[in-house]
Amino acid sequence: MRKCKILIITFAVISILFFAGCSNKSMSIDMKNKISSIEISEDILSPKYPLFMVSGIIHSSAESEKQNKRLYTYFKRNNIDIKEIYQEELEKALESHNYFQGKIVENGKYVLTSSILVYGLIYHPNIFSDNYKPVIIVKIDLKSKQTKELIWSDSTYISNLNGSSASKLFHEYINNPEGFKKALAEIAQMAIEETLSEI
Repeated sequence: MRKCKILIITFAVISILFFAGCSNKSMSIDMKNKISSIEISEDILSPKYPLFMVSGIIHSSAESEKQNKRLYTYFKRNNIDIKEIYQEELEKALESHNYFQGKIVENGKYVLTSSILVYGLIYHPNIFSDNYKPVIIVKIDLKSKQTKELIWSDSTYISNLNGSSASKLFHEYINNPEGFKKALAEIAQMAIEETLSEI
């Protein structure tokens, strides 16, 4: 049962990542040298409900939505906002990124936009424990502010198989909202840095 559900969830996530990857676009050296001012959009796209995969149970779509709403309610009650978490990690990443230093302005000729395609908590198969790991799929685009032309785009998936992200029992996340927030910040940081490394 667990293996079946993991495969179903993995397939769904991979499908999202595949379609995101289809729109990835590299940037030429000439264009890199041309760009001198970049505006950071604070309008981050994100699904309303986080993904929550309960271990060992295959749910109908209606039941899956119910589980996702439970996690959403917990986030709202504990002031866990994935957009705020992401924005903070993005700003820190841009400050230390060689390409963006000196280019970030309030009214730039180019705009950097972000989309969080998936985020949440997924059961992590382990023979020693029933741990869960946070997951995220991030897509970042750089567009011309005037023409809306897509200049550069890339995406990153930090999955529940990532060895560097937090791995805890479910109640350890739920009983520690600040720790949960920190775990989400860590995977957001990983995804952002990995995505920006391709520019």
